[in-house]
Amino acid sequence: MNIEAALASKAPCVMARPPSQPLQRISLTPRVLLDSRQIGLLFFGQDKADVFAEASIAGDLAEYPVRSVLRQEMVPVSTYFAL
Repeated sequence: MNIEAALASKAPCVMARPPSQPLQRISLTPRVLLDSRQIGLLFFGQDKADVFAEASIAGDLAEYPVRSVLRQEMVPVSTYFAL
């Protein structure tokens, strides 16, 4: 499944393979994430912190799917870094 279809899916989860990864992974869809009461994001390492900083800037959701969580106002989002 491509990223645009995964982001638009009405299913609770999808199988997708990010371009940077060799294997498919199961991911929760924005629909089910935004049905939560609270979202917590945990990032390990400076590289992930740098990617988070880039994703925090407005842009294409397909570039950084986490933007679907960051650019909404329905559910509180807490972010934690372990550098």
